[in-house]
Amino acid sequence: MRARAIPAVPRSPWAKWANLYITLCPAIMLAYPMLVYPMMTSAFSAATGVSTAAANVEASESNLINVLYFLGFGGLAVLTAMPRLANTNKISWSLATGAIVLYLALALCSVTWALAPAISFRRLVQQGLIVFTALFAGIAEPDPRKIVRRLADLMMIVVGINILWLGVKPPSPIGVEGIFPQKNLLGAAMLVCLPVLIFEAINTSFRRRLLCIVCVLCALLLLVVSQSKTSLGIAFLVPTIAITAVVMGRILRMTPSWPFFFLLLVGTALSMLIGEIMGFSLDMLSMLLFNDTTFTGRTFIWDFVLSQAQLRPTFGYGFNSFWAIGLNTPSLQSAPGFIVSLLQAHNGYIDIRAETGYVGLMLMVFIIIAAILQATRRGLCKDPTLMWMALTLILTAVVHNGLESSFFRGFQLMWMSFLTAVGLTAPRYVMATIMPKVNAGRSKSVAVPVGRQWAAGHRAARSSR
Repeated sequence: MRARAIPAVPRSPWAKWANLYITLCPAIMLAYPMLVYPMMTSAFSAATGVSTAAANVEASESNLINVLYFLGFGGLAVLTAMPRLANTNKISWSLATGAIVLYLALALCSVTWALAPAISFRRLVQQGLIVFTALFAGIAEPDPRKIVRRLADLMMIVVGINILWLGVKPPSPIGVEGIFPQKNLLGAAMLVCLPVLIFEAINTSFRRRLLCIVCVLCALLLLVVSQSKTSLGIAFLVPTIAITAVVMGRILRMTPSWPFFFLLLVGTALSMLIGEIMGFSLDMLSMLLFNDTTFTGRTFIWDFVLSQAQLRPTFGYGFNSFWAIGLNTPSLQSAPGFIVSLLQAHNGYIDIRAETGYVGLMLMVFIIIAAILQATRRGLCKDPTLMWMALTLILTAVVHNGLESSFFRGFQLMWMSFLTAVGLTAPRYVMATIMPKVNAGRSKSVAVPVGRQWAAGHRAARSSR
C-alpha cells in the first residue's frame, strides 16, 4: 500500500508559528505606514502644513523606532522564510523579482559615489529588509489567499480606526486627515484598502463578506471626506481599467496583458488626438484638478530636480542620496523658494532619475512592465479576482508616482503595496515532499519534484491528509 506524503517542513510548534508569520509578513510591513507610524506621530495632532529647510537635516538622522521595527520584523522574516525558500531547492524567480533585486544591486554600487555614502547605505539596508519581507517572504507561502486574508484584516482595522477618528480629530481646512498627517495620505491608504477588501468580500464567508462590504463603503466615505481629488480619480479610473483588461482577456481567451497594453496605446493616442483638436494641455488638466497651472507648484520642483539630474545623467547622485542628507542636500545649496524645504520631487520617476540616473530609470520602467506582465500571466487566469486586485495595486502605484514619490523610498505605502502585489502574483514552487518508499524491506526517503503553481500546492496538501 502506498504511504501518504509527508511535508518536508517538520510539524513542530516552531514550524507552525513560522508558517503563520510568513503569511503575516506583507501585512506587518504595510501596517507601519498605514497604522503604526501615523498613530505615533500624527493621530492626535493636526498638520501645520509648514515645512522648513531644517527638515532636510532632521530627516537625514536615523529614527530609532524605524530601525527597531524593520530590523526586528525584517530579520525575523529572513529567519522564518529562508528555510522554506531553501526547501524548494531554488527561489521562484520571475522577471519582476529579478529586476527588483538588480535595482538593489545598482543601488548598492551607487553607495560608492553617493553624496552621503553612510546615509545611502543605511537606507539601502532598510529597503532590502522591506523588499524581502513584503516580497520574498510572501513568495515563500504557497497560497497567496492566506496572505490576502491577513491583509484584509489589516485594512479593516485601518478603515475602522479612521472612521472612529472622524469624531476624535477635527478636519483640516482642506479636508479630513484621519490618523494621518495629511489628507492625501488618508486618500492613498484608502486606495490600497479598497481592492483588498473587495477581493476578500468576493472570496470569503457570508459574515465576513458583510463586514468587508461595510468597510468598503466606509473607505469610499473616507475618500470623499478627505477631499483628495487625485485619490478619488485613481480610485475609480484604475480599478475600471484593470477589470476591463481582465474581462476582455477572458472574452478573447488570451492573457489580459494584451488587451491592457492595447487599451493603454489606444487611450494614449486618443488623449493626444483630443488634446490636439480641442487645444487641451497639461496646464488645463492641472487647472481642472488643482485650480492652478503648476500641479500645485510641482512643475517648479520638477524643473529644478531635472536640471540637477543633468549634472549626473548616467548613474545619478546615489541611492536615496539627493534629498534629506543633511547640509549636503542639493536643494539646500541651490534650490529656489520653497523647494529648499522639500524631501522629495513629488514624482517617483524624476526621483529615480536623480538618484540612479538613466540606468536606474530604465530599470524601473522594466520592473513596472514585468510586474504588469506577471500579474496578468496565464497561470492566474483561473483566479481573475486575484489578478484584478494585484493589477489594481500595481497600476495605482504607477499612477500615484506621477504626483508623489514612493518607488524604493523608505516605508512608503504605495511602494510596499506594489511589492506585495508582485509577491502575490509571483510563480510559486510547491514545497518538496518526502515519500517513504519501501524497497526490499527497508524504507528510504525520496524527494518528490516541486511544481510552479500554487494551486498544485493545494492538491498536494489534500492528498497528504
